Amino acid sequence: MGITTAAATPKVIQLRREEYSKVWRVFVNNVETARTRPDSALGTAPVPVSFELANRAVTFKVNGGALNLYSIKNGSRYSLNLSTAEVSAQWRLTAAASTAPVELLEARAYGTSGKLFSP
Repeated sequence: MGITTAAATPKVIQLRREEYSKVWRVFVNNVETARTRPDSALGTAPVPVSFELANRAVTFKVNGGALNLYSIKNGSRYSLNLSTAEVSAQWRLTAAASTAPVELLEARAYGTSGKLFSP
């Protein structure tokens, strides 16, 4: 799953699943930044994957539960945050199994002061 913004410096975010290790991995511009602990309970069956954007923080969810991501640099909890420009830009969602991207025409997030960030 990838998200590309229309900001001056595009950012591509990918969420990948390694079947052999049962680990979810997050890549930003093709550089791995975070991953989950191995979770063999998920198995190999298809599962619904989604993401939520709140206060410019991106949270990935699998089967409705948030993934606990850990930084690959120091092993601490990891949060993925976008800049104001990236939040208000147009997004494009792609999946490895799809032949064409699905365009998200609007993405909204609320800042800490309650201000709405939207294109």
